[in-house]
Amino acid sequence: MKNRLFIALEVPKDILQNIQTIREDNINTKFHFRWEPIDKLHFTLKFLGDVETDLTENIIQSLNSIIESFNSFECEFSNFGLFKRNKIPSILWIGLKYNQELFNLVNKIEEEMHKLGFEKETRKFKAHLTLLRIRQAVSEEIFHNLLDISLPLIKFTTENISLMKSELLSSGSIYTKIKQFKLK
Repeated sequence: MKNRLFIALEVPKDILQNIQTIREDNINTKFHFRWEPIDKLHFTLKFLGDVETDLTENIIQSLNSIIESFNSFECEFSNFGLFKRNKIPSILWIGLKYNQELFNLVNKIEEEMHKLGFEKETRKFKAHLTLLRIRQAVSEEIFHNLLDISLPLIKFTTENISLMKSELLSSGSIYTKIKQFKLK
């Protein structure tokens, strides 16, 4: 049996609520979007894909080992942005300012997961929270208030990463935490 797995950096709920408030105050409300719920917002550090269940314990042991060498660190949000498909907005996200500790953590996870047989990511890591998956063709202008906003200082201290399971349903994905790992 296989499970669809990924490794995520968690963000404190109060910070996510702050992001939601900024988003709601700056988006054109005449459009009705299905926003990603707050309990699904995270930074994906490594997408593992469909993984045989007997490999899960090895992943957990590897993550336990990785976490031992990392202290919690501070992250700061930077700006809102759009990923596009064929020049049409497909994902609205919010990113983080460059953070060396985060990149070190991601690189270590990449190395250790590669040792377990997972392919290395070829794209450069871009720390972002997916806020909205845009299912209809819309103009980028709808999001201009968010894209032009100068974010207030929003910082948080990282405390946890998690091994997550994602189940794809017709109604959307459901995330289940398999194991949480606490940074020192």
